[in-house]
Amino acid sequence: VNSEIGLGADSRLTADEIRFLAETNGDLLTNLESGAGGGIDSSAGIVKMAWVPTAKISLAKNSAEFLSQAANNLEASRILLETNTKGTLDFINDSFRGGLVNGGGAGNDVQIRANSIQDLGNIRILAPNIQIQALTDLLKEKNRQNTYLASGGVIDVAAGTGNQFLAEVEALVNVGDFAKISTGNADRDGELSILAQNTLNAFDTYYLNSGGVICLTVGSSDFLVKKLNANVRIGEDADLFSSRDFSISALSGGEMYMELTANSYGVAGIPDGKGKMHVDSQNAVSIGKNAQLLSLGDMFLGAGSSPQGDSRWNIESIVNTFNGTAIPLSSTASNDYRFTLKNDIKIAENASLRSVSDISLLSMAGLVRSVAHSYAGNTYAGVSSSEISNIFSDGDGQLYRSDSMEGFVFQGGITTAGKIEAGIYADSRLSIDADGNVSGSDWISWEIEKDAALDQSFETEIQALEEEIRHFQSTGETAYLEALEAEKAQLEALQTMYVGKTADILKLDPIAAAGGDIIAHGNYFRTEGDSASLAANGQAKIEVSNDSAMFLQTNSMEIMGSGNGKFRFNSNQILSQDALNKLNPLDCQADFQQFTVSNQVISPEIRITSADPAAEVWLYGNLLNEWGGVNVDSAGSIRQEGMIAAQSVNISTGGSFIQNYVTGLYSTGGIPEENPHVQSAVEKFIQEMQGTEKSGETWSSEKKMELNLT
Repeated sequence: VNSEIGLGADSRLTADEIRFLAETNGDLLTNLESGAGGGIDSSAGIVKMAWVPTAKISLAKNSAEFLSQAANNLEASRILLETNTKGTLDFINDSFRGGLVNGGGAGNDVQIRANSIQDLGNIRILAPNIQIQALTDLLKEKNRQNTYLASGGVIDVAAGTGNQFLAEVEALVNVGDFAKISTGNADRDGELSILAQNTLNAFDTYYLNSGGVICLTVGSSDFLVKKLNANVRIGEDADLFSSRDFSISALSGGEMYMELTANSYGVAGIPDGKGKMHVDSQNAVSIGKNAQLLSLGDMFLGAGSSPQGDSRWNIESIVNTFNGTAIPLSSTASNDYRFTLKNDIKIAENASLRSVSDISLLSMAGLVRSVAHSYAGNTYAGVSSSEISNIFSDGDGQLYRSDSMEGFVFQGGITTAGKIEAGIYADSRLSIDADGNVSGSDWISWEIEKDAALDQSFETEIQALEEEIRHFQSTGETAYLEALEAEKAQLEALQTMYVGKTADILKLDPIAAAGGDIIAHGNYFRTEGDSASLAANGQAKIEVSNDSAMFLQTNSMEIMGSGNGKFRFNSNQILSQDALNKLNPLDCQADFQQFTVSNQVISPEIRITSADPAAEVWLYGNLLNEWGGVNVDSAGSIRQEGMIAAQSVNISTGGSFIQNYVTGLYSTGGIPEENPHVQSAVEKFIQEMQGTEKSGETWSSEKKMELNLT
């Protein structure tokens, strides 16, 4: 079953929302009942079935001319590209044999070969919200018994055919060389996620019962998952940008169960059960040479893990034989069990991973339950058995953990030859000298409005108040009218003071800063080549200083997250490369050309200063710093138009402090009611401001907020 969507070279699609879904789905059921008898019976009941689905989205290679135009193949407000191979398989094979001499049997040959592929080439995508997903979701149903053989005769040889379940499954997202995927401008409402994920739940049960004068019950069952692989590959020179969080994940998991039972009854018998269960899964995130990945929020790369959680595995193999004959010759049971899991993150030479906030690099086994059991029973000679049963987790908060797993092998880790940097905007600065020259961090945007009429700056607030007054007048709610009208009169009086006055105004765009942590997990964190670097920048700070006579109009300012320049590997804080290499295997060492981390915790800060008494500071937008302080110091007057929420607030002015009426609480992250982070900051701020009382010229609340009029 094939489902494919193909885009031709240089395609251009524009819409409000674009969704491509290539999906296969279906149920495949086989039911076989067979029976025979007579003198000599050598018939066999065999089920053969295969489920081979492919879902694919592909893009033909864009031309050089198309790429030179800075055009996009897909452009919308939201884009979802999804491939998904689904399917359900089930079979029942009931076989009955009776005769003087029986040599037949029953068995199955069931195969799943599934592919979910996104081959995007040098695609161009632009949308605030982008999701790219290659998924498989396959089920082999669980029954009390899939294959059941009952036979009897003078001489009975049962089950020479055997069982086989075979699976080869792959989920792949391939972002090609020179691809460009972007959420657009830095308005912080974008998100980019790329996911390759396999889910395989498969169950196979095989029961054989043989009875006669002489019975040989031979059962063999192979449960082979040769490939259960999820891969995300980012090509060379690719450019991926998210104005908020950015995640790339490749993981597999599921529940797999095999059971083989062979029983002999009669005068003399030899039951023999041979089981084989091999599961191999490789999951990888690979970043090509010179690829550029940039996130203005958190960045997450996970092999065996996603932002929604780690892989979960439940694998069990059981082989039982029982000799219930009067003359038990022997009873044997063997179980060849192996589960190999390999999860890798690879960052090639000169590739760059940069994030405003934290970077997570996780090579995780996840939660693994791994059980292999064999049992050989004899009515008269006793019982022999062997069992391995382990639970493994490399996540936090699990009840049991074992670093030595018989039958289970976990491999993989993090290999980098590129640049990894968290907290890239930790130190955001802008300064205006006495002559009006502006310098500072290149990610801060601003404009200067020349000879602005100062009285016009009140117009928006006055109009908003008038609208609210009309609303309450129409509804008959008079409780707020007096306060609103007084506020309007105050603003109109201030507006009158500014009539005829002009000034140059420097207007800032929103500014965000964050310290960044790097969180890594795996069997190792090693480097290749001689260009690898790692930096976790701490002490988030926004600092704006004005020595000119220009007015300063701020916008929203926010300290994002609580990152403080820490590097953690397998939950250990790492302060040096030597400390990292002590945790690495001897053959997987790290040698970064640059290694920068912080060894102390420093409170983040928002600081605004203005030195010229003729210049005013207009605090438009909200100032949010949940983990530190906000300090505003102006020789001239200060107007506050938005909310200030922080652990400590200090405002000093040599002129007037004017706090205008605010119609709502807004921030770069959205309104508080819709943003838990902002809501918590608002609630905390309100709680701290309760019980505020005036003391001379200083307003204070438990020393958390000070307003000095000098």
